[in-house]
Amino acid sequence: MNQTQERMRPRFIVVLILAFFAIMAFFLQPEPNNQAKADEAPSVKQEEARTDLTRESVDPIAAIRIRVANSSTAEVSEAKLKHASQVLQFANAAESVVSEGWFAQADRIAFFIRIYLGEWELAILPKVKIGRASSMQRLLPPDQLLPPELKQKMAEQIALMAEHLDAMLKSYDELKKYVQDTSIIDEGVRGKRLAAQINKSYEQFVLARKSYFSLLETESLPAEDLFLAQSPLRRQIIAARGIFALFAEITAQLSRETISREAIIDLQKRLTLLLAYAEEPPFKDSPLKERAFRAFLKSVHIYLSDLDVGVREGFYPHVRKALNNSQLACRTSYNDFAQYLNTH
Repeated sequence: MNQTQERMRPRFIVVLILAFFAIMAFFLQPEPNNQAKADEAPSVKQEEARTDLTRESVDPIAAIRIRVANSSTAEVSEAKLKHASQVLQFANAAESVVSEGWFAQADRIAFFIRIYLGEWELAILPKVKIGRASSMQRLLPPDQLLPPELKQKMAEQIALMAEHLDAMLKSYDELKKYVQDTSIIDEGVRGKRLAAQINKSYEQFVLARKSYFSLLETESLPAEDLFLAQSPLRRQIIAARGIFALFAEITAQLSRETISREAIIDLQKRLTLLLAYAEEPPFKDSPLKERAFRAFLKSVHIYLSDLDVGVREGFYPHVRKALNNSQLACRTSYNDFAQYLNTH
């Protein structure tokens, strides 16, 4: 079957992609010293920082362990707890907007383009229920929730995300018309050019999305630490957030034109260790809550199994689809757990 005939067989594929989450990093930045200070014994803080770095090199999830251990025992006012809760609610809503709404089309289109370049079949892009303007507005924090300068920087990244997604949608529409026009016989030249344009726009979209969530995390992570300071499930919840951050890193790696198998294996190792850490006893809450959390962990095991298939056999379209589906199952099961926490 020639390429023109292949283009005549568009196939509908529905894929839901998780939103992008970033993972915390720890940086050691020594202050400039003169020669006299260089000869002095290192400070306690320097020694602690070196110890943390050494621990991180031995234990890939040391940053998560440190964050869990550094729990504050100070009394927190109701006003601060309320604000922290509102920040976390907004952060969770923003994740849903990016993973399920108008902005989610970026990941979906990028996935469809990989299928097109591999099989010369173009999927029909599903319609979204939430439009462009509404999605952009929902990514902006309410007034007084976050500092004005931070809100402005976030708005700039939202605008960039929308701009790059607009370009992707325009190119995808052109590609759809090209695929449907059987009178064009050019050995796929124009299709490849449009696909390259889409991939370039997607790279810029991903950068803007990462910047947006990095800005949001300057407020959401401290809020989460404050909110979880006295939580009996602090370790489990922080570990779960780390798991979703690793999902995002793996997705980013798989979206690159050239996939680094070594990088994927390193992330696979980190995810395996973090999952084991999340599974460790004790679970300091009711059996019903533990059952809901264990259901989430089981879905992560399925994701790891799908990831292992990709590492061993290659990340072909059917493997990527399985990974997308298992990511969605992880998000759904964790949301069920979180909803149970909020209602019991």
